Amino acid sequence: MSEWWATIGQPFAEALLSFDIAKIKEAFVRTPSSYYKYIRSIYERSPEHVIIETFLIVFVIYITFVKRDKPKGTAAKLSEREIDDLCEEWTPEPIIPPSVVVDTNKSKPIGIVEATPDTHIKLQGFAKPLLNLATFDFLGLGSRPELKEVAIKTLTKYGCGSCGPRGFYGTIDTHEILEKDIAQMMGTTDSITFSDTEATSSSVLPAFAKRGDLIVMDVGCNDSILVGANLARCTVHYYKHNNLEDLERVLKSVRDEDKRKKRGSDCQRRYVVTEALFRNHGDMVNLPKVVELCNKYFFRLFLDESFSFGVLGKSGRGLTEHYGMDVSEVAIICSSLAGSTASVGGFSTGSQEVVDYQRINSAGYVFSAAAPPFTSACCSEAIRIMKTEPELFTKLRDNAKLAHNALSASVQGMYSVSESAVSPILHLRLLPEVVARVGSEENQRLLQRNVCDTVMQKCLNKGVAICSPRYKTDQTLEPLPSLRVSVTAIHSPKHLNAAFKVIATEAMTTAKEMLATFPVDATRASELRQRKK
Repeated sequence: MSEWWATIGQPFAEALLSFDIAKIKEAFVRTPSSYYKYIRSIYERSPEHVIIETFLIVFVIYITFVKRDKPKGTAAKLSEREIDDLCEEWTPEPIIPPSVVVDTNKSKPIGIVEATPDTHIKLQGFAKPLLNLATFDFLGLGSRPELKEVAIKTLTKYGCGSCGPRGFYGTIDTHEILEKDIAQMMGTTDSITFSDTEATSSSVLPAFAKRGDLIVMDVGCNDSILVGANLARCTVHYYKHNNLEDLERVLKSVRDEDKRKKRGSDCQRRYVVTEALFRNHGDMVNLPKVVELCNKYFFRLFLDESFSFGVLGKSGRGLTEHYGMDVSEVAIICSSLAGSTASVGGFSTGSQEVVDYQRINSAGYVFSAAAPPFTSACCSEAIRIMKTEPELFTKLRDNAKLAHNALSASVQGMYSVSESAVSPILHLRLLPEVVARVGSEENQRLLQRNVCDTVMQKCLNKGVAICSPRYKTDQTLEPLPSLRVSVTAIHSPKHLNAAFKVIATEAMTTAKEMLATFPVDATRASELRQRKK
């Protein structure tokens, strides 16, 4: 711009300001040659700049002076009959998308809850309460009177809602107290809480991973984490569920690609993403091995402790405590508050930098209304109970071990049971060799769905509430149908043994009956017989 002014603009302006007709005339005469010299000098330095500018000037001239729409009234007139025919052929687009067609093969919900669940649960349509093996209230705190008293006091003081996001007058002292309580329990510097459970993982992950970054994720992760990876818009590689050999294979392939492209591992942010205790499988990740692989291949670890917080470890701190590891070995930790703390929302905890970064980058924190004060107060009370009653964790582990041993022995040869004996979540799935008898993959999944739904309904009718989990219709990594059994610390061995007897009996009987209704694939059956030999 300065060069243009010195070459063309300034001489022309000085001539105009002089009010001398001769000078003005001379300036007009010199302008074309001066402009030519200016363009030529720029072209010699940067020809692409001149070409682009020339194209834009021509385009503007064309749009301004050449392009013209046809004058109104020049279009051919249609007859009344032609207009009617066009109107009849026209089909308007729907204002809203078509309603989602319900898949009748999808697992069905167990029903509507009519009272606060504890060891038993009252469902609509059932005369008597059922033994509760369906919810995630692992410590049984949801029915504790202490939490109800705290909720009433907090509601009386603050009302129900926070009336705004945390950063815009929505922060109440109960929120900050809860964050300090979580950080103190987990042994971290600070923590950040979210008002919605589903928005926790799906906010934390996109806050750190962006377009161009890389995530290596377990295919068994729950849908909240999958949503977070999708929102991050980064590259995602998957490894087989809880298969650390396959994880190392993927990490090696990334390192090999770095060598081919001659780039360093710091060219992008990289994360290994996994659950501590998998909601959809009930097994537990080998955290020391995952940390070792992350350090070896220069990846950060994102760990979702939603179903291990308040469950694993001597004091309920989660998977890091279970393995005796320092929490600082995990870069990012997040968890739900809807499980053992019997409330709503979630949290992320770690170093001060990790937490502060999320306060301005996590969508679920910045844009969502803050959690109701009474739910945060209830969470703080739940953490206080965890600290004062550590025997709850011992009872929970004993009941989980009882469930694992009883069900594994009772359904052997027909179902697989979650491997982790300390997990309070157990999934029963028909063995691959059992479902393979019916041939096609479509028939296999249909058999699994029918068996799980039927067993669940039979158990409900016999007084035991278990789940045949439902998954989102658009979930890309949908787990195989299963029966989910959740035990708690407040169940007695007598209750559990009676329930497991019902579950095992109905599961084995139903599987055999259903298998008889499906045509057997002769080729597949022959292959299975050969393998057994």
